[in-house]
Formats: sequence, C-alpha cells, structure tokens
Amino acid sequence: MMTTKLLAINDQILSLKDLDFPINDAGFLYGLGVFETILIHDGKIPFLVFHYDRLQKSAEFLSISMPLTLEILQQTLFELIKVSDSQNAKLNLYLTAGDKDNSQAGFHFTDPKLISVIRPHSHQETAPVSTTLSALTYTPVPLHCHKSLSYAPYILEQKRYAPNTPLLTSPDGFLLETPTAAVCCIKDKTLLFPKIDPKCHHYRLRSVSEAVIKHYAKEWGVAVEDKSIHRDDLNNMDEIFLCNAVQGIIPVSSIDGDCALRSGTLTETLASEWNKRLF
Repeated sequence: MMTTKLLAINDQILSLKDLDFPINDAGFLYGLGVFETILIHDGKIPFLVFHYDRLQKSAEFLSISMPLTLEILQQTLFELIKVSDSQNAKLNLYLTAGDKDNSQAGFHFTDPKLISVIRPHSHQETAPVSTTLSALTYTPVPLHCHKSLSYAPYILEQKRYAPNTPLLTSPDGFLLETPTAAVCCIKDKTLLFPKIDPKCHHYRLRSVSEAVIKHYAKEWGVAVEDKSIHRDDLNNMDEIFLCNAVQGIIPVSSIDGDCALRSGTLTETLASEWNKRLF
C-alpha cells in the first residue's frame, strides 16, 4: 500500500516525522524557488528529462545551483517510488534557494534543496472542459515563464472561474495559457502554441507537455508553430485543446458557453499518440 510518509531532500530519503519546519527556507519565506508536477505511471516517470530540463533552466534564471544531476535524481526518485510503493501517483519536485544566511544583511542563501514528494493520484480518462476567456489585470514578466513557488495569481484565477477553466490572455487580448495547462489551437492541421514575445510582454509558462508534443510532432505527422493568437483570432481556428504533463491532452468543449470552437478529431489523434507513450 502506498505511503506518503516519506520524501527526499536532495538524494536523502527521509521520514516526515524526522523533519523540522523549514522556517528559514527561501521557498517558505519568499517563494524563491520553482516546482514541477510529474506523473508516475506503473512505477515509471514519463518525460522526466523534459521536467529536469525546465527545472535546470529555471534554476539558472533564479541563480539557484542545482543540487542534483539528472542521473542522481533518477536514482533517488526510483528508490523513493520503491520504498513508498507508489506505482501510480503524482510527484512534486520543489527546488528552493536553501536556508537564509542570517549572519549577512540582504538576501543570501546556502544549501539549495530539491525536495521530492509523492502524492496520491489515479489516472483517469480526461473529460472535456468548459473554458472562459479572462484578461490578466497585470502585465506578465519573464518570471511567468517559470513555474515559480509564487503561484497565488494562478490559484486565484482558477478559483474565480471554477468549475470552468480560465483561458488567460494578456491585457491586450493575446492568448497565453490556463492556470494549470498550456493552450494549443489547430489551424489547417498545424498546432499553434501562443508565442512568448518579450517585445509585447507576452510571457507564459514554458510547458513540459508542449515540449513533449514538439519533440514528437514529426513522428505524429503534425506541424507545430509558435504564433501570437489574439482572442479575436479564435473564430478562425479549427480546434483547440489544453495539455499538461499529468493529464496529457485535455479536450475543450466550449469557450464562454460557445461550442463553435472545440476539440475535434485531430485532438483525439494526439491524445491517442500521447497515451501510447504512457501505456
């Protein structure tokens, strides 16, 4: 039976009861860190290399030294899966800058930490979601390209529109993402992901599922392009879907109650190809 009473800090597997509250940790104090949400399926970790690549790039952006190589992280995670008896679950990685050095003025941290936590999760067929367009009230910045521990704005947007899923746009109306998934439009059998455009302050999370789709696109027989998509351009699209690394391809049933643009046959084909990588 799966146990959630164990976790790993860097390459050390520990019991929750042996942990002290991280009162001086940069992630707790300031949200200085990033995280990943990863699927564990049949004891395996699909797409771990993609998650590690994003984690490493985010660490560089935040000037945090990565405490583990990919090889050591893999060894640690598979041992954690084994001792936790977690064949099918969800894995969170939390990278923080470490403990605050109170002997110095300012923001100085020591001993970066990569915390690995396994949580219960049952893989089920993803149901279509209803979406609502929502313009951000603030201007996105480069930090929004990283899955920061400062996640409150996304949580508030999701709670605001629940049970619908908000399709977030920039203040000037260009499609970005949802709080928990990337967005992809389809036009003439070409997958269109919203373009990250620094000149226009169009920043969004660099999605792992997007990276996976782009990696396998040629094999799956589709073209992929990054394109600036205004909300008014949605009327000209053929299909739309969402995606993330845990749920995979997520069909869309409506936008603002209108079913004119929704997921269709190509989305179904992509979902089938995605699942072949898991099952």
